[in-house]
Amino acid sequence: EPLPSSSADAFHCRVCTGFQCPSAGTTLATISLGPGTWRSSARTTSIVSCRGGANGTSPCLGGVSAERGYCAGGHSGTRCEVCDPGDYFSEHLAACTACPAARLTTSALGWLSLIGMAMALSYFILYPSLVRLLPTEQAITFASATVALYRRPYAVYKAFDLKIKFKIGFSFYQAAVIFPSAYRVVLPERYMQTMSVFSWTKLDGLTLLLPTACYPARLASRLLREALLPLALLAAVLLCGYLRGRMQRLSAPLTIGLPVALWLSFVLVPVVSAAIFRAWDCTAFPYDDAADAVQFQLRADLAVRCSDPTYRSDAHEEVVRQATALLLLWPIGFPTLFTLLLLRCRGDILNGRSTPLSRATTFLHQDYKPKFFFWEPVEMARRLSITGFVLLVEDAQHRLYLAVMLSAGFSIMLAYVRPYAKPINNLLALGAHLSITSTLVAGTFLRLFAGVEKGLDGDRQQLERIFGFDATTSIINTLVGFNFGFLALLVLASVYQAAHSASAAQEDHVGRSKETGRRSLADVDRPLMEEANVSETE
Repeated sequence: EPLPSSSADAFHCRVCTGFQCPSAGTTLATISLGPGTWRSSARTTSIVSCRGGANGTSPCLGGVSAERGYCAGGHSGTRCEVCDPGDYFSEHLAACTACPAARLTTSALGWLSLIGMAMALSYFILYPSLVRLLPTEQAITFASATVALYRRPYAVYKAFDLKIKFKIGFSFYQAAVIFPSAYRVVLPERYMQTMSVFSWTKLDGLTLLLPTACYPARLASRLLREALLPLALLAAVLLCGYLRGRMQRLSAPLTIGLPVALWLSFVLVPVVSAAIFRAWDCTAFPYDDAADAVQFQLRADLAVRCSDPTYRSDAHEEVVRQATALLLLWPIGFPTLFTLLLLRCRGDILNGRSTPLSRATTFLHQDYKPKFFFWEPVEMARRLSITGFVLLVEDAQHRLYLAVMLSAGFSIMLAYVRPYAKPINNLLALGAHLSITSTLVAGTFLRLFAGVEKGLDGDRQQLERIFGFDATTSIINTLVGFNFGFLALLVLASVYQAAHSASAAQEDHVGRSKETGRRSLADVDRPLMEEANVSETE
């Protein structure tokens, strides 16, 4: 390799890593990359691994040709993941695939919308209307049958306190599943397959959107759809609730659909926000070692080059403009809306008064002590901080450091204030916070280990001296243990709480029976005592 600061005849040699040196005299421009590897130009030694498909293939052929990008036919760009028009890159197959027909996706979206609207209309409008239209006796029978149908599931739901268990567990696993991609931590396939049982928390494919490359404006078009379609769903729920309230001539019809909308918001806000924050998540690829030049590509769409101090990308600027507007709507707007709703009924919550708004917002405050009625927006801010706002930090290692400090800070605050009304829920929430903090710490070690391992060319003895271990198996096993251990803790806590509630209810029933007996006896004895007192007086 030529020495940049010396004459053209001055060279020094390097150990070959990631590419092939079949003969002496190989230079930077003529090195041959192995299959499954890629570099951004013939002027850099920074070689990255490409994706491997389920069938073992890779879009990166390697070789010596930088002009065709070391890619297979129909593939180009960063890591050979940019496809010809009409195709998109399938991560599962690691190959360019024809875009699905837009009419099929539109049809699926239409059917999904119709099903959602039908469910909302059935719950909010058709059911109460049917009960009102039936004769009195039939209406009572129909309503009683409906109540009986849901009584047992609702009793289980209440006994196991499933609402708060779901909220704590869903928040934890959503962060744990997003963790590898958000913090650029490379984890073995074994870990990813094991954690795939929780991948539903990311809600991938919820909106049945086309792949990014299949839209005319690529990410800008998809981002707009990802943010606005869930908003339309929430609006439909609120509208159906309002219509039901108007039909029943209720005093606060706008609050009827609010409980369901709050449930949906809890699930959707972090997912949609993570998609919005990906507009700022760029990856650096060295381009020219001699000039120390790099170029940044958008991770969500590697065909888009990011703007930097030396380059302005119109495509990236358009994505950022849209994301900035959506930022105010989702990750900032919804926690603010939650806070305003709670402040509106603050006095009712603190004084234990039941009003339409305080009942409609029980999802936000019911599980907390009255003086901590505001804790749900705080918890939402924590979730958004470690899964969304940290993506604004460019360097992934610094991103991890910040996330560890944020998560540890929230854990300490939770342990100090103990906002949940039931002590067991405080313990579960603290366990979730500590588990995600440990996951982030493990990610820090994994990234450090991978960087040092690459610098030492896989020297196991040196790695053992630096870290105390020469492989990451123990860390991965610990992560898996934390993830499934917390699931077991949730199950055990739910069973314990159900058993404790049943025991307390039985004791309360026996206590009430004894108290009723004592009161009855006193009522019988009182006239006799009064008569005896009268006789003594006479």
